[in-house]
Amino acid sequence: MRFTRSACLVLALSAGCSGSSGTEATVTAEADKPNAGLLADSWMLKTATEEGLAPFQTPGWMALITNRDVPKAAKALGANGGMPGARAHADAAAMFRQAAMCSAEALRETYGETPQEGDPAGTAHLLTVANLILGDAEGAKAAAEKMASVEGDPSASWHAAWAAGTWPPDFAAIPVSLGEPKAGDWPHLGNLPHYELPEQTEQKRMVAMGDPGALVAAAMWHDQVASTLAGDQAAIVEVYDARYLLPIETDPAAAGPMPLDLIFGSELMHPEDGNFLLAVRKDGLSAVDSWKGKSLLADITSRTIVDGKIDPERARDVGQGLRRVVLDEMEAAGGSPMDYHRTFADIARVSALRGLAEVARASGDEYTEGILRISALDHSASAATADPAWLLSMCAYDAGNRFPTRAYELLHNLITRVPELETARYGLDVLSLRVSRESGGGQIPGM
Repeated sequence: MRFTRSACLVLALSAGCSGSSGTEATVTAEADKPNAGLLADSWMLKTATEEGLAPFQTPGWMALITNRDVPKAAKALGANGGMPGARAHADAAAMFRQAAMCSAEALRETYGETPQEGDPAGTAHLLTVANLILGDAEGAKAAAEKMASVEGDPSASWHAAWAAGTWPPDFAAIPVSLGEPKAGDWPHLGNLPHYELPEQTEQKRMVAMGDPGALVAAAMWHDQVASTLAGDQAAIVEVYDARYLLPIETDPAAAGPMPLDLIFGSELMHPEDGNFLLAVRKDGLSAVDSWKGKSLLADITSRTIVDGKIDPERARDVGQGLRRVVLDEMEAAGGSPMDYHRTFADIARVSALRGLAEVARASGDEYTEGILRISALDHSASAATADPAWLLSMCAYDAGNRFPTRAYELLHNLITRVPELETARYGLDVLSLRVSRESGGGQIPGM
């Protein structure tokens, strides 16, 4: 499993995402086109006219969609409340979840997969947190038991919340003051580094660390705000965020359909796309047939399947075809081309690629997931397509494949806007150093 992921990533990097399933995939223009009725219900077509877009022409929405500035959006939309505020805080929760995933993957790769004799004793705490985040409850308990015999470690105050090695931790015991969850607020995660761990060597070199528990706590803080703002629609918001849940978390029950002010500008193009992804996470590709008449992403997925699997070449053709159709239909609905039509069509294409990558992952096809992730990244260069949560999921993906260099670059670009994400950098630091030493270097690659 681990080798498969790494092999896929290396192939995608070296081949420029040009692989296919081995089956000739002939795509006609008609096969590229999504179901017209489902497309009409997408957020892209619902906002194709000036009248449809009007409710979203506010500073908060502009920050969230045009610039993907989640802190600014949470402060503006959160303060106004309602579903738009819930959406902004839900996006913040997703972002911090994926930052925690990035840190956890890096720490597990460093201290779990390639431990060294001189590693700090406190890495038992880091592995407790990392393993739990990544869904390895057995590994978390083993690390917590090991940490129980460590005395006077600098991480001790942070470990108290996780000492049981079970989910959820005692968030109230995490030593960072986030304050009471309040709409429009943006808590900070304390001064960095949170602590320094001494290596068990003669030199006793200190390893600076940002604790991933702070990132998890921030995610849950924003989750609580989003749920409060959503009120009786809180279950729908849970489905909206389900694609970015931590592996240790339980999928919510299906709910919905999702309102426009929850999915506008998001990767979930259609009100039922979130429920479809939940079905795929449960049933794999067998969910496609039952959902392709109800979800735009399911319909798109059905057009990419060759010999029982998503074909990467067809997936990219269908994504490009979606962009063309969305652009044409938006211009037709609006009566003339508008500047934002092209931006929304670009978001639709990258959303399709990301969604298809998630479907491939959920169905156990890590090869196709890797190719589609890289393809989606290639189309995520503009401000409007650079969704922080998804980019951080790429950081986590790269860290889990022991490829910290690109993860560093992606994270560095996000830290300039969201300084709290610096907490995740410390995990990449130690992974980078270990990977560099394995390759005969000694310098930290990346930043």
